[in-house]
Amino acid sequence: KKDWVAAAKAKAESALADNTPTKAQLSDAEQWLLMHSPHGGHFLVSAKNELNIASCSRITNDGEGRRVSTKTVGLTGENSVEESWDVEFVSGELCFMSSSPPSNTSSKDGTATKQIRCDLMGKLSLTSDKRGWEVWRFVEMGGGKVRIVSWMHSQFCIACNHEGKVSTVGIGKAEEGCDEWTAEKAPEGYEGVVVKSVACARRMLCRSDDEGGGLSTMQEFDGDCNVWQLDAAHSQVYTLASLYHNKRSIGPFPYVTDNMKQSDQLVLQMIDDEGTVRLYHKGNGMYLSSNEEGEVECTALSENDDKELSTELWKMEQCIDGGYTFSSKTHGGLLSYSNDEVNPKLCTATAMTDDK
Repeated sequence: KKDWVAAAKAKAESALADNTPTKAQLSDAEQWLLMHSPHGGHFLVSAKNELNIASCSRITNDGEGRRVSTKTVGLTGENSVEESWDVEFVSGELCFMSSSPPSNTSSKDGTATKQIRCDLMGKLSLTSDKRGWEVWRFVEMGGGKVRIVSWMHSQFCIACNHEGKVSTVGIGKAEEGCDEWTAEKAPEGYEGVVVKSVACARRMLCRSDDEGGGLSTMQEFDGDCNVWQLDAAHSQVYTLASLYHNKRSIGPFPYVTDNMKQSDQLVLQMIDDEGTVRLYHKGNGMYLSSNEEGEVECTALSENDDKELSTELWKMEQCIDGGYTFSSKTHGGLLSYSNDEVNPKLCTATAMTDDK
């Protein structure tokens, strides 16, 4: 066992850079390894003790001559079935699922953009609200399939039965494939995605504005009612960290820091489909902007309608080795920071280097 524990540790070490905040802040006693169990499920192995978490039964006397069975959790190293656990990953993108009215209709009450909602009892409906009951988690199931789970009421997920009826079911209680979906890019001329049932002959999730409103499915694409926008539900709040220099992050503005607890929160505001963004500094209530001298400041929103003259606009582009660059729309300078070892400060650079 020690050989494969050591191998798993080595793999974890290589996956986590030594200076990442997660690695630095956790002791061995707080780190766990996930390993397949021959009994099914996984062992949860302590990185410190190389022992498994186990669910054990204890027989005790209640003091009145009666024997009482209780369940306890402890660490053992027998690799038995009592040490095997079913692990369900609940990570995934948090999204609002929004549907816009047909382009040939006016924005009257009942035909406005609406979100799918799940109430306390698992009932689905459409609403103009964008709050907790309208947030959904897209959990990857493999093979391009996802399970769509209510964030607030996580015991429910969206399912489609073999007749095409849409409802919620309990996690793991649906017939095979009925709670699995695919999200595919909408046909040309439409913005958004088409959500298709895996089990029900790939019927498409459809918005219905009939009496009462609601959800249904249909076999053939029928325009806007089949198109959904998946908008991030976490308000696009991020911490920006450098890929190349010990994960330094922005904060406190205008400096960068090695201490993630001092990082500033930035709201990423998408302006268009070409990668134009604003970086809103939540603490200062202003926007990151830059000038041709390479200085980065927090400023109020520009009143200039010309994107090429608005100093708070940035071009966001993905790099081939991971991460993103932010270049000024006015002068092309890349968001970076100075080489000052004591107080590195935000600035813009003319080219990408490994030390900025």
